[in-house]
Amino acid sequence: MTLANAFDRLRKMPFPKFAENDELSDWQTYLIELDGYVAGIATTVLSGGTSDFTVDTAHIHKLRRQLEAIHDIPTEDQGIFLECKHYLTALEEVAQCLVAGKDGAG
Repeated sequence: MTLANAFDRLRKMPFPKFAENDELSDWQTYLIELDGYVAGIATTVLSGGTSDFTVDTAHIHKLRRQLEAIHDIPTEDQGIFLECKHYLTALEEVAQCLVAGKDGAG
């Protein structure tokens, strides 16, 4: 997958609504920060620029582990929890393309 394809997929996904569960909603604030950071780098690279910033995949993996450690999600937040997982996966794909240097459109 190229950066252009991965980023297009991410942009088409709505950001998950905030959960009522405090632990999950706190986690979502970290997702927002990561999303903005990775999207900023991807936008720069896709527009032909270069970025002095790098994507720390260890940070992304830590965020994944933190999400998976959240238990006892109320029924009303189960859908949001799944949306968060899907959104993080799409964000991981963008980050992987940035790390691998796959910035082509094909």
